[in-house]
Amino acid sequence: MSHDDEVFRASLHEKTRVDATDGLDLADLLSDVLDLVDDTVDPCLGDAEVQRRLHELVGGDQILQFPSRDGTTSCTSQAPVTGSRALAAAEPVPAIVPWIDRPHRVGPTVRRMLVGSQLRMLRKARGISTTHAGLEIRSSPSKISRMEVGQIGFRERDVDDLLTLYGITDSTERAALLDLTAEVDSPGWWHHYSEVLPSWFEVYLGLEEAASLIRSYETQFVPSLLQTREYARAVLRLSHPNLTDDDVQRRLQAQMARQERFPRLWAIVDEAVLRHPVGGRDVMRGQIEHLIMMLNRRNVALQIMPLSVGRHATTGAPFTILRFAHPGLNDVVYVEQLTSALYLDRSEDVDAYVQVMNKVCVTAMRPDKTLKTLTEILGQFDSLPEGA
Repeated sequence: MSHDDEVFRASLHEKTRVDATDGLDLADLLSDVLDLVDDTVDPCLGDAEVQRRLHELVGGDQILQFPSRDGTTSCTSQAPVTGSRALAAAEPVPAIVPWIDRPHRVGPTVRRMLVGSQLRMLRKARGISTTHAGLEIRSSPSKISRMEVGQIGFRERDVDDLLTLYGITDSTERAALLDLTAEVDSPGWWHHYSEVLPSWFEVYLGLEEAASLIRSYETQFVPSLLQTREYARAVLRLSHPNLTDDDVQRRLQAQMARQERFPRLWAIVDEAVLRHPVGGRDVMRGQIEHLIMMLNRRNVALQIMPLSVGRHATTGAPFTILRFAHPGLNDVVYVEQLTSALYLDRSEDVDAYVQVMNKVCVTAMRPDKTLKTLTEILGQFDSLPEGA
């Protein structure tokens, strides 16, 4: 490691020394980080080096300040560990890692993922094959694989037998996982809106509920977690013109409920999205004013991709990266389509999207410039005639 890299990492460590229980002002932190990048990266190095160094920061655990298994708070500047590498890094597993982040708010999707990830780590730590594990529960290797990635539910008897096979004898540890197994199919809060929400979106709500950090890049509309009710209504009417008034109202209720529950949100929005009058002048004025108000929240960071940038390195479609505090859950990339969605969690897929997101972050306006830009855009809508 060069002297410059040592200085850079030491500075990052100092700037991100935030107590996990005190909350985290993402916008201020990211502004400091981008200042640091500007101050320490040789301008001749180009975007690749900036992206690499920013990737080291935002891809690792510094911003999230995840509690480690010994209860302390970690602060490293390593690149993200996802997918199969995360499993390898976690081995051997000395004990079951309990779910420590808002357990009462974890939906069935994440419960299955949690139980499955624990079982996989325990099996791999013991060097037991899926064939051997399958025989233990009178089943097949493919069922073990599906269980471990959370694709199917669990029988308590199967989990109990597997814990015995994996050498987990401590009654407290066994009870922790068996209790979670018993609650796997308990419905999430969004179950009350299942009649108006597509099933593929309910999966996302479960992931969003459990995430510790949501990174979102939007090219079409204001991020749904930051939309006003009237703006959201206009978006629903544009996207789903055949919805009944009752269905629109129910979807709005679900969206407003989401906005009361999200953890940390780091969003990047194309400037054109903010200048396009969705719903008319008054709706957009209210939306921009709402975004200005949201800048005061410590768990929200908003960047704007300026029109002057032109084409830049993105996938061409909005996408979201969800990160989880629990060591057994890998990052998930969510790409919404017209009638379905993609959920990507393979390490190579996630890494590709993280690199694009970091590139977008470096290219977009700094978060400490967002207020000025929003105020200027608000003035644009103030100058329009009523009803425009």
